[in-house]
Amino acid sequence: MIERKIRDKIVDIANINSDRIFFGRGLRGQKPPYITVEKTSAERMNTLDGADGAVLSTFQVSAFDDEYVKAKVLAESVYSLQDHRDSDIKAIHFGTESDLVDDDERVFGVVMEFDVRHREMAYQEPEEENGNEEENEET
Repeated sequence: MIERKIRDKIVDIANINSDRIFFGRGLRGQKPPYITVEKTSAERMNTLDGADGAVLSTFQVSAFDDEYVKAKVLAESVYSLQDHRDSDIKAIHFGTESDLVDDDERVFGVVMEFDVRHREMAYQEPEEENGNEEENEET
């Protein structure tokens, strides 16, 4: 799942734990700092023969903290996401940025958009941490 690859790369570059990165938007009451990752669109590429496995996805990555400058510093660390390439991710391009303030939650944010060209990736359930479920059911 491309969202997990993006999250894992942000963990590497932003010096933030994976439990501080959330999929989707809107985390009312979440204590900053944190980052949200949301895929806002995905365009699958096709040839005359059908799908070719390439996808152009747009991601909104938002960095939040309790002070404006801290939110900007966290966002700055995420910018280098555009330098990442691997066997699945062919290119990442930084698009737009905007600041936001949530007066009710007293949190500052920086919203960034990235276009990610990648290969199609199937969703896979995370592996169970407690071993084989069949063995657990029998005991």
